[in-house]
Amino acid sequence: MSMEGSNNLRIVILALLVGFAALLVATVSFGARAQAAPVSDPLTKTLSLDSVCDVSLVAVGKGVPGDPSVIEVPTGWTVKLLDDPSGDGTPGVYECNPVAGPVFDPKTKTTVTGLVSGDGISVDAPGVTFDLNGHSIASTKDILAASAPADVENAGVSIGANNVVVTNSSTVRSVVSNFTTNFSVAKSNDSRISGSKLADGTYNLKGGNAHGGASLSVDKSLRLTVDTVELSDLSGDGTSTEGVDWKRCSGPTGTIQNSLVQGDLGGMRFKGCQSGGLSVLNNHVIGHGGSGVEFMRDNKGATVSGNTIEGSTAGDGVTVRAPAESISITSNTIQNNAGFGIQTIGAVKSITTTPNTFANNALGNVGVK
Repeated sequence: MSMEGSNNLRIVILALLVGFAALLVATVSFGARAQAAPVSDPLTKTLSLDSVCDVSLVAVGKGVPGDPSVIEVPTGWTVKLLDDPSGDGTPGVYECNPVAGPVFDPKTKTTVTGLVSGDGISVDAPGVTFDLNGHSIASTKDILAASAPADVENAGVSIGANNVVVTNSSTVRSVVSNFTTNFSVAKSNDSRISGSKLADGTYNLKGGNAHGGASLSVDKSLRLTVDTVELSDLSGDGTSTEGVDWKRCSGPTGTIQNSLVQGDLGGMRFKGCQSGGLSVLNNHVIGHGGSGVEFMRDNKGATVSGNTIEGSTAGDGVTVRAPAESISITSNTIQNNAGFGIQTIGAVKSITTTPNTFANNALGNVGVK
């Protein structure tokens, strides 16, 4: 073959390769909506997003050059979901596909099996409001079960900064579901998760079924307020736990009020909150396979009042385990539980159990063990 023929052949092959690459890109992206860059409006201090999976909201100056998933948000701004992921003109569901694989563990300095991708959104920028605006976020699978025996977890909405608000301003219900834990709050002070009741009596912000964690998990956080939301972990797959798992408070704890809370293994569980300031007020709590409200150990200074606590098939309405001190359980309706209405276990101090309205608790109103 002549030199000219050889060059022409190379050109043809190169053209075919370029065309194939273009076809491959088109094939991969076909049917997927392109994700636009966040749109900011300085006048209203609003940032509009069209994606939430593996997105991190960080303080100004904390961004990562070249990484569009890390988004800087100024204090005082609202981040709002405004796109239409389903493409049908109505708010829809963002689906996050968790993938497990080799990751570097900085603690052990080794490579372990961990979450490569598939979290929801992390709000790590202080003073920011995240508004689901009628959208829902779901994990496409139970990554904890899928990656067993490795311990791989994901979270739907994570709060890791101070003074963060998570809410839903829409009358269209927003549900965060199918993650290891749906709402995760860690090392956050003075934050808030807040919804509202709809005309049909349901809540416009819901944490649904979780796998291995609770619908809401709180760790090392102070003065958190949870108000008018539904937290229901009823997957029935043997991995679900409580509606709320709240632990390791290093200062004034926080408030959960006006909400519906239930889980396959109990409604709410508190552990290691000894600095007071915990209020459980005016909620509807259903215990199912555990206690409605359980103080596990090392709790001091809590008020449980105005709640309806019922429906435990394998526990008490309220269980208080030693060591615990200065817990007031009054003015509640505690009924239809397989155990006691209220039971204290071990050397507890200053536990107030009257007045309450008790009915149909199989083992009695108040028990001491």
